[in-house]
Amino acid sequence: MASAAPDCGTLFAPPAGAVPLCDEHNLGNGAEIHWRSFAIGEAFAAVSERYRKLGAACGAEVKAEDHELSLGKGEERLSVHPSTPRTYPSCAGEAPLADQPTVVVVSVLFRR
Repeated sequence: MASAAPDCGTLFAPPAGAVPLCDEHNLGNGAEIHWRSFAIGEAFAAVSERYRKLGAACGAEVKAEDHELSLGKGEERLSVHPSTPRTYPSCAGEAPLADQPTVVVVSVLFRR
């Protein structure tokens, strides 16, 4: 039985049910980065594995470390982090709750 083709359109999307934390724009020299973060009530290992497989199937650059999974393709990036310790960008927005062990950060670079 053949497996279904991966849905590469969801590669840089937060998982269903993710709770928005931050939505920020950072301006730099000739570029703008729009990044958003989301808290998830699913374990870091499970979320990371799902994105790792999808990233590999969709031709993204995949970098896995002990406490971070990063995907990149073109100007888009996605990273998965345990909610503690906080090693991901944060803002004045909401912090993950105790039952949200994972944070996903999605960003896109716009060159000016």
